Amino acid sequence: MSPAAYHCFVESQYTTNDHRPTFKMVYSVLFVLAFVSYHNVVNAEEISFKMCPSKNPRCKITKVNIDPCPEALENRPCEVPLGITASITLNYIPDFNSTVPKTRLYSVKSILDIPFLGMDTNACLYTACPVRSGVPSRYTFQLHVSTLYPRNSYLVKLRLWDDDSRASEDDECCMTFDLALV
Repeated sequence: MSPAAYHCFVESQYTTNDHRPTFKMVYSVLFVLAFVSYHNVVNAEEISFKMCPSKNPRCKITKVNIDPCPEALENRPCEVPLGITASITLNYIPDFNSTVPKTRLYSVKSILDIPFLGMDTNACLYTACPVRSGVPSRYTFQLHVSTLYPRNSYLVKLRLWDDDSRASEDDECCMTFDLALV
């Protein structure tokens, strides 16, 4: 089939005589968009996590996703290659208000928690501000995994807290999860 004949065939399949898209064309475009959207959702896998110990928990974390993390499908820790950017997204419902929320990602060690380098602690960069008590919210952080980080398995802690001087130390969302840098 010549290129001109092919063009006429495709045009006859996807447009009407007045060159408006046909149902078949619209359906094809919607199918492709749905497939791409599904593929993006599937890649961001829901991971297992634990809430940090607290006497008076003031936050409920309902779901945590990491992209990429195909290992989560087998309930294994995410294996994130050095040199890429991984997306960490959590859905949470705080039981506190904050106009000055802070956040930090740590590597948990037996003696102290070591902050990940290069993270801006202004939580408004990662979640809607101000943080409102009882309002379901989403937090998304793009973790650039430096090639300088040692390849290892880590227990990671993510904290989101109210940094106001009048805030209670319990005014925070805090969770831990396992992560391997490969």
